[in-house]
Amino acid sequence: MFDAIYHKLSRELEAYFAAGDFRGRLPGVLPLCRRFNTSKKTMSKALHVLQRRGVVNIEGTRGMFYNGSAPKYPVRYGIIGICGLIQQEKIIPLLNEKIRHTGFALLGLDIPFLKNPGQLSDWFLRLPVDGIILLNSSSRPALLDFFYENNIPVIGCTLPGYEHINGYEPDHYQTYSKILMYLRRRGHRRIALAAFHPERIFQFYFDQIEDAFKDILRNEYDRSLIYAPETLGAYLTHCPMESAFSHFAQDAFRHLTALPEPPTAIVAEQHILFHIRTEAESRGLSIPEDLSLFSVQYYFQRDPFYTTALVRDDVAAGCAVRKMTDMLTGKEVVPQHIFVPMTFKQGMSVADLSGKQ
Repeated sequence: MFDAIYHKLSRELEAYFAAGDFRGRLPGVLPLCRRFNTSKKTMSKALHVLQRRGVVNIEGTRGMFYNGSAPKYPVRYGIIGICGLIQQEKIIPLLNEKIRHTGFALLGLDIPFLKNPGQLSDWFLRLPVDGIILLNSSSRPALLDFFYENNIPVIGCTLPGYEHINGYEPDHYQTYSKILMYLRRRGHRRIALAAFHPERIFQFYFDQIEDAFKDILRNEYDRSLIYAPETLGAYLTHCPMESAFSHFAQDAFRHLTALPEPPTAIVAEQHILFHIRTEAESRGLSIPEDLSLFSVQYYFQRDPFYTTALVRDDVAAGCAVRKMTDMLTGKEVVPQHIFVPMTFKQGMSVADLSGKQ
């Protein structure tokens, strides 16, 4: 879990108060500390979160009083902010057309990554939006905690420890499982992955992908075929974005082709495969005859040459927007973590080796 102890405690307290019969004053801080086996400082922080959310009133010497569940979200602007959406200039107009009947409109946001969300608090609270959707890597724990504490409706990704917040995410495990089964049916047994290593908070994505390799390949799984030595940020400290992808692809290609048994297929994001293809062809290898390439890419950025698993950012955004409009219009919404399947498209980058085995 990535959230602070008092964030988790605030949710446990909210459930405890909702399940109990607290018509008068709530138990004091010390009895609650004993009940939840925590310190007074942590308990005070958690209770102040619930006070900001409107769940409890803290009235000095009179004590604390339970208000029931958090109040409904006020709608003032009819605008939903959305951040982290790839190709938002194409997707947002389509979604706005679909939700016109609801009275809401989407506003694309570009939120800077700051370790201290307090630096952004005034800016966030002045935004003319009624709710926030944080897709992909924009869904940071500190931001989710900030919106939760301030009772601002938020939808994020599927971060562990944030099951109380609705999350939408590409289905990494199922998608990579299908990729591997597809390649195996075509006779590939040495299948590699080339990917930047994720930041710590997003390690669980990479774990899901590696689990798919282990589960599908089983005794043919070879950890040396998983090339992910550095984060993108580590490469960016030495060179600009496009050069970072080129250098990474060259490093991956050298590592994988130097193995005693090189791969017959490499799975990677399309912009990495572009440079791997260039490197392979510069060394006299043909794609896909000598090396097959399977791409993972966002929906609006696909190169038809590659057999591709398309990340359906548009589908995830559409689901999140519908959920947000339900939240803002007062419908009963049970928090869910939804994994959106990727769409497969055939290309020319994968050879069929099944007849050669």
